[in-house]
Amino acid sequence: MIFGLNQQDLKEMGSIYTAQEIFQQPKVWSEVIALVAKETKKIKTFLSRFDLKKIKIIFTGSGSSEFAGIILADYLRLRGYDAISNAATDIVSNPAVYFDNSEEPLILISFARSGNSPESLGAINLAEQIVPNLFQIIITCNNEGQLYQKNKNNEKILSLLLPPATNDQSFAMTSSFTSMLLTVFLIFHQDDSSVKNELIDLITKTEKFLNENYRQIVALAQIPAERVVFLGSNILKGYAQEASLKLLELTNGKVVSTFNTALGFRHGPKAIITPNTTVFFFVSQDKYTRQYDLDLLKELYHDNIAGEIIVFDSIIDKAIMTYCNKYLPCALAASNDVISGLQAIVWAQIYALFTALQFKITPDNPCPTGQINRVVKGVKIHPWKK
Repeated sequence: MIFGLNQQDLKEMGSIYTAQEIFQQPKVWSEVIALVAKETKKIKTFLSRFDLKKIKIIFTGSGSSEFAGIILADYLRLRGYDAISNAATDIVSNPAVYFDNSEEPLILISFARSGNSPESLGAINLAEQIVPNLFQIIITCNNEGQLYQKNKNNEKILSLLLPPATNDQSFAMTSSFTSMLLTVFLIFHQDDSSVKNELIDLITKTEKFLNENYRQIVALAQIPAERVVFLGSNILKGYAQEASLKLLELTNGKVVSTFNTALGFRHGPKAIITPNTTVFFFVSQDKYTRQYDLDLLKELYHDNIAGEIIVFDSIIDKAIMTYCNKYLPCALAASNDVISGLQAIVWAQIYALFTALQFKITPDNPCPTGQINRVVKGVKIHPWKK
């Protein structure tokens, strides 16, 4: 049984892959931790040629893969790295904005579930064409993908192939997203035992939630909402972005979803709120950022317009509880928003899955007409010349 449904029920609802891939994440995360540990020598040998605090790092990917980079770039900048995230879709449309022919070394970190997205392949080809001192880290889930097959034996590229289960068969990225993100997070924390302990806590508590407490999220999906807003600041902005995309994808656009930050939301986007709007707020554990989250939360509560205000919080906080309709504490021993965000995004995935089922949409293939596809189609990569 997965989320109270047997395999036959899930197949009939067109949701067997989506449900399995959400449910399997704690197990897959354990496999990712084991993989990174196994590849420690390979990873350290590759990284030993750099002073990582002095080299430019660019994350890239398309869609959910881009959002993983956004989360990690923000996190690494807080720790003194020169990291930034640029969407592969942006790079391909004008590479000169993002790459130059400086002799300074650059590490390009690419995320790709299938490794066959034309923009992902195109961004790497352009980087290789423009940047003379380029090094790469490629994180992918598909051993048959062009990205992995082309680059797995290149000495200037660290290619890490994730466990087969991460290559989601469903339309939407779920376990692939969290596993690729976790892989790079671990690369930058290989010798940090406290982080490993936090991840074990994450895995244990997420597994318990998926088996015993998931009905809290299913109940939220049964509340009618024409619009859904996901809010998160700094590191959690990337998670809010991913949560918004999951809901939009799995409902095939039946629910209008968007994302923003606590401070950015007031600058126009707040106009989206109506009595038929549900607001999800991913509250930061950073003490300074948290003040701004609480300010907006109070404002939304006193506006009394949104139909539902639901808070995901990594700290049990009575002040926050006062200003929402539903308070969901992660209760993790997490020292940062990357780790707590991994549990929050699993909850958002469950919400998207069951919201889609409310609309009788088949989450494994929410758009049978082919307007959107698991691997993007219709993209032509045009030749670029200096």
